[in-house]
Amino acid sequence: MNHSIKPFLRRTEPYSGESLPSLMARLAQLNYYPRLERLVQLCAGQYSPETLLRPPDVGALNYFASLVQQPSPQLYQHTLYRFAKTLTPLPVRLEQWVLTEQNRVLVLPKGVWVRHTLSEQKAQFCPLCLQQQPYHRLTWATLAITTCLEHHCLLWDCCPHCSEKVSVEDVVRNHCHHCQGRLSEAEMIDLKGDVVGLACQQALQAWLVGQTGSLSIAEAEPRALYWLLVGLQRLILSDETTWRRVKQDTTLSLPKRIKKSDQSPSIRHDWSTMAFKGVQNWPQGLFDLFDTYFFDEKGRRRKTALPVSSWYKQHWQHSALNFLHQAITTYLKKRGGRIVGLLPYAHQGHSQPRCNPSFAVTGQQLALWPKV
Repeated sequence: MNHSIKPFLRRTEPYSGESLPSLMARLAQLNYYPRLERLVQLCAGQYSPETLLRPPDVGALNYFASLVQQPSPQLYQHTLYRFAKTLTPLPVRLEQWVLTEQNRVLVLPKGVWVRHTLSEQKAQFCPLCLQQQPYHRLTWATLAITTCLEHHCLLWDCCPHCSEKVSVEDVVRNHCHHCQGRLSEAEMIDLKGDVVGLACQQALQAWLVGQTGSLSIAEAEPRALYWLLVGLQRLILSDETTWRRVKQDTTLSLPKRIKKSDQSPSIRHDWSTMAFKGVQNWPQGLFDLFDTYFFDEKGRRRKTALPVSSWYKQHWQHSALNFLHQAITTYLKKRGGRIVGLLPYAHQGHSQPRCNPSFAVTGQQLALWPKV
């Protein structure tokens, strides 16, 4: 493979948790390239800044590693592929690259990163972090992350002066390329009083790197917990009454659906926090959410089934969901024939609770996950 530029003469080490495009933007400045985009264009014209977050193949990763004089396995840790195991839905086979004979790494299928990550041109940032050291953190490139846990504040995704979207390079340079305003001058949006929201973000950041965090659910893998949260969020947003009651504000209307990458950190934070209530205090949190969905304030049944998902119908018996199967079995036993839509499901190793036959809706209607 022929490339137009050689390894940088002036080099620097990546910061802890830094994204690859952030590192390359800093190196571009050190080596007097006018912009990151120009530097990437010189790479034989076949790459774009987007490929720095998600290198298209092993050759591209190895080439970027040669430019910055870092081993490919180490540079891999600064790409979104570091989160591949958690972000890949349960039914999707985990894809691998072979970096060396002893080193195989996971990568994200395209359909996943399109829906769950941000592009290089739509960067998030914490103004207080930029005051300390202006570089782009890798977790900021995921849609799930909306908060800086160090400063307990909401992330920004636009210039505080002109409201235009900012790029990773803008974050590194600490100024907006539209109006030249300093990003670190953005107002701090304090979340210290948002106990549930901060707990949700702590859990999400732990799950992304394959850790369970402080949330302890027996036998639950981080990957399954992440997708459970995605599914519960979808459940809440499928019904305006449920959304109002979980949000504890009956005067609001359910917001219109918009493309995930266009949702503000505030909206995404609000939605994930509501869904996290169904995971906290397991399994009672899930039971409370189901009660909110199926019954009104007086305990009268108002819903007959959960929304159907083709993914859930096909992969209900995934072994990683055993903890969820057990919780639903317990919920069914508590509710018995009072509920429609949660009925015995065919899963080996689980007893089937008795329910009124007139409520015959299959367990496959437990649609907690969206399509991949």
